[in-house]
Amino acid sequence: AMPEAERIAIRNRYLTTSYQLGLSWQQIAWRAAPAALVAIGLLSLGYVRLRREVRRRHATEQALRTQLRFRSTLLDMLPFPIGVRDARGVYLDVNEAAEQAMGLRRAVVIGRTIEECIALPAASGKLAAHILATTARGTLYEGVRVDFQDADGSERHGLYWHRRCFDERGAISEVPMLTITTG
Repeated sequence: AMPEAERIAIRNRYLTTSYQLGLSWQQIAWRAAPAALVAIGLLSLGYVRLRREVRRRHATEQALRTQLRFRSTLLDMLPFPIGVRDARGVYLDVNEAAEQAMGLRRAVVIGRTIEECIALPAASGKLAAHILATTARGTLYEGVRVDFQDADGSERHGLYWHRRCFDERGAISEVPMLTITTG
């Protein structure tokens, strides 16, 4: 005679009822595995391409920073007042000599037109006002004589040069330069 618990365990082991509707999870996994592997491969390829683009952009940004530092150093080394304006006449950059001649700091001048710079109470030089009075916007000048007082109140004389610069999109910038001939 067999104990009742052992008899029920043997019966349940061999006579279990199992209802299966549709596919089992294992069958679903085997059928979805190729699609999942393709998706993982495509994501990995996209990630590799993205990292390559990021490295290329970092290298380009580093080269641009180096070029801008060189340009800024070169502009500041020149003893002549030089400013860069866009087509509307707004200053994009000035060098140290222009700061001294206008009596205004670079941070104050950038983003303003020559008229706005003249109106500032801190403007102690008469250079900007004299250039505005003797020149017309949109006209190119080659060697116009300029007599002005610098920020220290000293009489100065110079030649005003003006060139246009086109960027890769065709937008115009103006590069005025003043060559001080006598002090």
